[in-house]
Amino acid sequence: MDLVYLAGLAVLALAVGGLLALSGRLATKDQPTTHAMEKQQ
Repeated sequence: MDLVYLAGLAVLALAVGGLLALSGRLATKDQPTTHAMEKQQ
């Protein structure tokens, strides 16, 4: 396993976690756009 590869995975995990937290906050504000985007994926 390469250190660069592991670092990239860590950054990706942090980015995904941040996006999930952001979408969760937006969902609590009752914005239907987040639900539409989730259904598309």
